[in-house]
Amino acid sequence: GIHLEDGEIIQLASHEDIVLAIGPWSSRMEDWLDIPMPIEGVSSTSLLWENCTHNNPANDEINGKGLPANPAALFCDEDSNGCHLEILSRKDGSLYVSGCGGSNILSPAVIRANVIQPGKTNQPDETRAKAATESVRTLFSSSSPWNPAETEINGNNEDLTSATESSSTVKALPLSKLVQNHEPKARSCIRPVSPDGTPIIGQVGGFKNVYVATGGGPWGITWAPVMGLSMASLLLDDSPPINLRNFSPR
Repeated sequence: GIHLEDGEIIQLASHEDIVLAIGPWSSRMEDWLDIPMPIEGVSSTSLLWENCTHNNPANDEINGKGLPANPAALFCDEDSNGCHLEILSRKDGSLYVSGCGGSNILSPAVIRANVIQPGKTNQPDETRAKAATESVRTLFSSSSPWNPAETEINGNNEDLTSATESSSTVKALPLSKLVQNHEPKARSCIRPVSPDGTPIIGQVGGFKNVYVATGGGPWGITWAPVMGLSMASLLLDDSPPINLRNFSPR
């Protein structure tokens, strides 16, 4: 059965399928199932500027009615603070920033030793949070040499001004005011990373009813839809949307 933290045991019938989608703790499958699962954890700090105008019209003067409804993303090279910022605006008006630098690598052995408990991973590195906050504010300061019209998007020489014409997310002055006048919340999480950096998806060898989905790494949100659909297809004896041969845990 499945032993929960509070002592409850969930009994499983022999024919029931089990999907282990447990992120960086996937390496503990080595102890449970006696199979190799060398997933390491990458603990990284991130920042969140929340929508300061939410239910508070008085703040409109500060950040100009919040962020636009159409989100956009900005990926930056490494800067003098050791950050390689990834800046994403969200439809709820918040601004999410990752790429703060200084990620901590947790080996499979550390994960298996239960050094960091699930649910207790939100331990941001305040030094990296401070550095990233400074980098974001410098990027969007009035004295910044950064010119939107000369910036690349996702590696393409695409005019950022025209690319964000409908959302005006990056070039909008309200965004500058938001990051300059409000303090972000620092957070952290641990991402599961496989030895070759690709996800592990499929049926676990030696077990007819055990499946695993892990290893999305820093691109977990991007991988999630295809990983979820692939796993559902396997459980329903349907054809997965992609060839899973190179993602097999066997």
